[in-house]
Amino acid sequence: MRRNLTLILTCLCLSACSFQGLVNHQLANQLSSEGLSSEDDVGLAHDASAFYLKLSEATLKSEPDHIALAQSVTSGLTQYAYAFIAQVADELQSTDAEKSNQLRERAKRMYARAQAHGMKALELNQPGLTEALINAHQVGAKSSKAATLGPNPALKLDPRLVGLAYWSAASWAARISLSTDEPEVVADFPQVMTLAQLAYQSNAQFGNGSLASLLGALEMARPGGSKAKALNYFDQAIALAKGQDSGPWVSKAESYALPMGDKTQFESLLNQTLEFGKTHHDLTSQIMSARAKWLLAQLDDLF
Repeated sequence: MRRNLTLILTCLCLSACSFQGLVNHQLANQLSSEGLSSEDDVGLAHDASAFYLKLSEATLKSEPDHIALAQSVTSGLTQYAYAFIAQVADELQSTDAEKSNQLRERAKRMYARAQAHGMKALELNQPGLTEALINAHQVGAKSSKAATLGPNPALKLDPRLVGLAYWSAASWAARISLSTDEPEVVADFPQVMTLAQLAYQSNAQFGNGSLASLLGALEMARPGGSKAKALNYFDQAIALAKGQDSGPWVSKAESYALPMGDKTQFESLLNQTLEFGKTHHDLTSQIMSARAKWLLAQLDDLF
């Protein structure tokens, strides 16, 4: 009887584990499909994001290879850091430098967190990808010429992973941008470039121009990068957005017009963003409009 009781308890435990696994998988599917991007109230999105992200992260631990959920978590953390932490840090820079620096450190940790989730899921779904990126990084470190050649033509990204690769590269790049005093972090730039290029090779139109915008920014930031190539990426991004997303305008303004010293183009792109925001009230448009408004207010200091 004792043996039978043990067997029954074992079966119950196994059933519970199986049921919990089913619940986690269903929750993962739901969380990955119900992001906050459709929310049009910035305050509500800010307040809800923390709970949503924590729940999503907890579920991802049980479903670490769930592509859609991993992408949702990686993108959510990246966007939260950009919109609600890094932007505030920029706004406080001139009035409270200490608080601004604290927020930038927090944003950097958030970007690193997003990167870790994204890269883990990428490796689980395409074993060997991390090593391939490291190898590309090592080649780039040995030869500046090799660094411009892009990824090994034989290396392909699973098409299912393009979105996850984009957000992983975006969070990684953002982390690097806030880590200029950490050579070991900055040294990973070739890996970011390679990952973004792999995603682009698999689906150049991803995100209605988001991926092209990222590559334009990376090309401008890359030592010896081609400004003409970067411009092509930005123009492609704007064309792909088809006037339905203001992100590419802000990206081109900050990452191309500003470093090129083109004040007229800079103002024009940001004013387009503000005009777009008058008739589009989704969360992304509001965030981009706020960024554009702040950048225009800094015009005299930037040029």
